[in-house]
Amino acid sequence: MDITNYYGCRDSLKTGDVIQWKTYGLIGWLIRRFTKGNVNHTSLIVEVGGYEGLRERKFMLEAQGHGIVLTSLSRRISEHKGEAYVLPLKNEFDDKRVNVGNWAFQQVGIKYD
Repeated sequence: MDITNYYGCRDSLKTGDVIQWKTYGLIGWLIRRFTKGNVNHTSLIVEVGGYEGLRERKFMLEAQGHGIVLTSLSRRISEHKGEAYVLPLKNEFDDKRVNVGNWAFQQVGIKYD
């Protein structure tokens, strides 16, 4: 996903959806080689809402070296050198999105394992 594709699908992204990242670079390659996966990083979409100007914005929680952090999805995509894939939460779990968001925000600041 590039930034143009992001703006085209932003409105469909909801809390509980997942973004998987394939980073072009040595660290990303090493992680994929070690895990035998096609991606090297995963983030969870969370919607903030309730604040003027944030309702249309999308954020994500992700584990960085210093812990779980809240990041602007558009900023991350615009700076990312690689590929990003959206994995939407199955429709049958739509009623769990609030629970997922509540749990997710409790993880902010927890040290990365």
